[in-house]
Formats: sequence, C-alpha cells, structure tokens
Amino acid sequence: MIDTISLSEVCEQIFTGLPPRLKALPGAAVLTSFPLIGIRAITSDGQLDIQQIEEFSFEGKLPKYIRSLVQGDVLMTIRGSNPKAAIVESAFNETTYPSGNLAVLRADQSKIVPSYLWSYLSNAFKQDYHPLLTRATTQQLSIRMADLTKLKIPYIPMNKQRAIGNATLALRNAVITQKKVVAQSEKTFVAFLAETFCKL
Repeated sequence: MIDTISLSEVCEQIFTGLPPRLKALPGAAVLTSFPLIGIRAITSDGQLDIQQIEEFSFEGKLPKYIRSLVQGDVLMTIRGSNPKAAIVESAFNETTYPSGNLAVLRADQSKIVPSYLWSYLSNAFKQDYHPLLTRATTQQLSIRMADLTKLKIPYIPMNKQRAIGNATLALRNAVITQKKVVAQSEKTFVAFLAETFCKL
C-alpha cells in the first residue's frame, strides 16, 4: 500500500494571494503597480498564459504577509467556475504576485518535487468528484485553506516523483502543441476556401 502525506507536511508554505480590498481606488494619490497572476492566467491545460497577466495597483506599501511568486510554486484556483492548477516553471522578469483567488503551494523540495505535486492536483481536478472541490450555493469553487493543508497525496520516492512530473509536463506540452497545429490548420482551411471562391 502506498504511503500518503498531507500537503502541510511537504510544503514550506501554503498561502493565498492579494485580496481585492487592497486594490487602489480611482483617484488614489500614490500608486504602485505590479504584475498579478489571476484565474484567467491559468489555462485549462495547466499552463501559465503570460498574455493574461494583469496589472494590480495599490496605494502605499504592501502588507508584510503578502508573498511574491518564485520558480517552482504550484498555483491552484480556490474560487471560480473550474478547478485549475499550474506550475511556475521559470522565474518572472519582475516581481509578480498571485491573486486572492489562488492558493500557492511552495514545496519543500527536499520532500516533494513541484511538478509531481502539480501532476497530482491536475489529476484530482480532472475527476468528476473530489472531496477537496467544495462549491458554494452558486456552484462556484469555494475551497477552504484548512481543507487544502490536510489534503493527503501519495508519497513515493523522489526519483519516481520526478519521473511522473517530467512525463506529465512533456505530455501536456505535446497536447498544447497539437492544439496549436489544429488551430493553425483550421485557419489555413478557412483561408483556402475564402480565397478559392473569391476567385470564381
């Protein structure tokens, strides 16, 4: 039987991002802006879409408890319509923060491989039902942080974790590439038809 371990035991930190109440009101005197990763920036394929990074402005200084994102962080939606997860695969060019609609799992990399953690969450989110995926009466996600920290995941040797994480990332990238090829083929097909019948 495979051992399990809770997220609180394999993560250095588990936290949420910037709450909306910190956003500066229109007309604020002194504004500071920085990039923000929100729900829209996480694709259904589990990738961060850099084109969907938002700009967050606030007045004054950020509270000390607010943490920026670092390479290896695993992000997951705790609100919104669909559960999604992504991994920060490379460092950002500038300090970037998560939104309050996301939970950030910062793995203790002496215990767990970030890509394996992301793989497990991705699998859980693809299931029709998972006890973590609680919803409000509006049917929107409403995942409690207390439940998240207690979530048990299969605990296997690091080399096996790394193999699973790498294989999942490679397959995800292949799926994304295939989707892009199909989308481009569709555009080519439409353009061919338009040009063909325009010449008649």
